[in-house]
Amino acid sequence: MSDRYWLQLNECDPKLLEDARLQLHHAVQLPMRAGKAILPKQPDYSHTSLDFLFDKQAFACHPLNDDGLRVGIILPSLTLFCGDAEYPLDGKTKDEATDWLKAQLSNHGFDISKFDKGGFPLPSHAVADGAAFDASDTKALQTVSAWFNNAAIALEAAVTKYRHVTPGPAPVTCWPHHFDIASLIGFESGDPETAKSVGVGLSPGDGSYAQPYFYTNPWPANADMDFPELMAPGHWHTDGFISAVAPAEKCLLTDITQETIIAYLDDTINKAALIIR
Repeated sequence: MSDRYWLQLNECDPKLLEDARLQLHHAVQLPMRAGKAILPKQPDYSHTSLDFLFDKQAFACHPLNDDGLRVGIILPSLTLFCGDAEYPLDGKTKDEATDWLKAQLSNHGFDISKFDKGGFPLPSHAVADGAAFDASDTKALQTVSAWFNNAAIALEAAVTKYRHVTPGPAPVTCWPHHFDIASLIGFESGDPETAKSVGVGLSPGDGSYAQPYFYTNPWPANADMDFPELMAPGHWHTDGFISAVAPAEKCLLTDITQETIIAYLDDTINKAALIIR
């Protein structure tokens, strides 16, 4: 696609990204709630997941009507949109943004009676307690957006190689409860609690790593397994969860390009698949 460009990833202190990613994490609950209220409920909760729109650098819910109306968050500017209407969140509270969005959806003819404030448990931030969003740190917002942009490109390329597998890869999508972008490659049908699979994605940072990181999770797996050596910049994480992990700091120390990240993801998917077979 002509609108898909690999963006330069400049060195940035991961601690400086924390506030931006937390604000974005809370902001993307707005399009999630639109999808949850309007779209048909799916057993895997995919009606609450979000697509990355390259042309807007945004996470948006799936189309809400036949005209393709979406609700989303433009990441670099922290802007809420509903169709063509935009609402910059800078200086606005979550409640103000919710009221604006509900009015927009109502104007489009949607029943908003199910649009509530409920959602997934989120990491704490002042915006959850009524503080206004702050989009002044444009560098941090742009950096978080660039990691998601590049991850979307690399993940789609990496999982395409497994289209022949049954049931194969799920679409690359953002799961707003964890605020990661990922795909699950199913190597076996059946109960997801036991069926063999590999999850691959990017988190912008969390309680385990306070910085963006690529992850590749073999399932089922345990810490007693033999883990093959990974290509740089990855290592095996076995404390609390099993995953090949490539943190931003290590990625930036290597020759991080579209080709090298795709090659890294391909290597980790192959090795994770070997572990579970």
